[in-house]
Amino acid sequence: MKRGIISRISMGFCIGIVASLLFCAHLFAFERAKEGGFLKATTDMATFPVTNPGGILPVTFEYPKGAVDFWVRVTKDGAVVNEYDLDNGDTIDLATPGIFYITIYSRMGAGEWSASYDIASLPATMPARPLSEKTPPSPSSPPLLGIPESEVTLSGALKGTGDQYQFKVPAEADFVEIFFEYPKGGASFHVRVVGKDRRSVLGDFDLDNGEVIELYGGGNFYITLYSVRGAGPFTATFNPKGSEVPSSSIIAEGKIAGPGDFEEFAFDAIVDDVSILFECAGTSPDFWVKVSREDDRSLLGDFNLKEGKIIDLQQKGKYFIKIYSRSGSGTFRAYYWSGAPADRMALEAPPPEEETAPPGVE
Repeated sequence: MKRGIISRISMGFCIGIVASLLFCAHLFAFERAKEGGFLKATTDMATFPVTNPGGILPVTFEYPKGAVDFWVRVTKDGAVVNEYDLDNGDTIDLATPGIFYITIYSRMGAGEWSASYDIASLPATMPARPLSEKTPPSPSSPPLLGIPESEVTLSGALKGTGDQYQFKVPAEADFVEIFFEYPKGGASFHVRVVGKDRRSVLGDFDLDNGEVIELYGGGNFYITLYSVRGAGPFTATFNPKGSEVPSSSIIAEGKIAGPGDFEEFAFDAIVDDVSILFECAGTSPDFWVKVSREDDRSLLGDFNLKEGKIIDLQQKGKYFIKIYSRSGSGTFRAYYWSGAPADRMALEAPPPEEETAPPGVE
């Protein structure tokens, strides 16, 4: 909405004032962040991050008062700051700058909840202009919200312990790498990766142990680079259109001819928490994946790749994997990694008994 020009006649002045007030009201309506969900039972919980740029930041909760006993735990820098019984007050104050992790949990009962807070002064959530190669953002700039056409390099400097820089990676491909450069030895920089829901922490990494962060599964990732010790300049380089998958990570490739056709392969997970990502292309492929123990072929899960491309093998061991078509045809590629951030489908239970495979698929 365009503001009125106050230097014109009195009618123009009045119109300008009204337009300005409407603009501010419209802007303010979009400067409240809101989280929410449903706690299913006693001990159920949900966690989301809140960035406080400075001053006191109130977070207000709504929940079925009287019917449940909901509490909130506040964590910062890995330490619990405080715990609150929401029956004693539905607003908590974050009094220092930094990233807080808010966990709402049930000591009794189930119900819907929501949490809202003012984000008018939070650089991590304000709109930003598209990145320009001639004007790279400084550490105080808003995050990258546009989708660049090619490789992007962000640069700046962390001023000291606790300082941070936040940006967004709009990953257009299933595999994107971020390469960091910083003053090794003179500082200790870490990276926190948050998922597309802007609340799930997918990983927290010490760059002293490796300067490359791998993002799997595509979509938006929210990155916070922060200093645990020291200060210094940094660069972060990535290509949202994708990075080349290391050949050593590819465990299977093939073609599915049509409904009932399948490919199968064995995989030895030598550590806990190994993930496999499936890339599929073709004519409306409806591809599914069955995962079994290799020794006794006990079925661990049957997954629709349209609902998620990543399967998480939570325990080390030998697995037998079958990818098959319920409809459509096309090619596939499967590759694995361990411990990298992604949105995952966990192997928790076998499929419901009523689910049956198409003819020709065991």
